[in-house]
Amino acid sequence: MLNRFSIPEISGGNLHNAFRYTFWVIGIITFSSSQVFALLHKYDGANLTER
Repeated sequence: MLNRFSIPEISGGNLHNAFRYTFWVIGIITFSSSQVFALLHKYDGANLTER
């Protein structure tokens, strides 16, 4: 992801900005996934542990 944000069209060739953009995107992904896990019910996936 950092490699993508390092291209001049996005970050202007500034590595510091590329790190900032990467940090923001990873933060958004983390927040989104935590919201998905927060919405799970207590017994979601219970059939995965039964044999």
